[in-house]
Amino acid sequence: MKSVLYPAIALMNRLSFGMKFSLISVLFFVPMGVTNFYLLKQAYEEFQVTRIELQGLDLLSQSFKLRQDVQSYYDLVQINAIIISSTGGRSSELDSQIAALEASIGQALQALSPASNDDEAIQIFVAKRDEMLSMLKAAKAEAVPLGKVEFVEKLQSSSLLFSKLISTQSYLAQDADV
Repeated sequence: MKSVLYPAIALMNRLSFGMKFSLISVLFFVPMGVTNFYLLKQAYEEFQVTRIELQGLDLLSQSFKLRQDVQSYYDLVQINAIIISSTGGRSSELDSQIAALEASIGQALQALSPASNDDEAIQIFVAKRDEMLSMLKAAKAEAVPLGKVEFVEKLQSSSLLFSKLISTQSYLAQDADV
């Protein structure tokens, strides 16, 4: 054992008291500094994830309101299709409610912006949002009531997938400690 520690003992015997104290301080503080650096780095990364999660909660709240509007839109379009097919007439009040919901959904979709900073996640988010906007435009343009119901049904299922995408991109569907 003495042969293993001999170089350290010889070095300590040659050094003055101040130099011994400095050497021992460096031997303790350098590993402690490196450890603290990695702990702070990990804490900062968790802080960034938490920030994205908080932004994602707001975005998820907006997507849930959007889903409610899409569900109401789907219900009104179905009711309108039933009225048109059974009576052959149109309800102007129902048409105005449908138009108001179409405008509201379009504005809500355009107002959504991704919470993530990842370029790939942003591209996926924008592509899904644009897909939903195109479905909405196709539903607006459809003149046949039953065809409009099909487009709105696709929009409704797409809004559910969009909410899941938001929760995944915002790290809300994952536990960081696992």
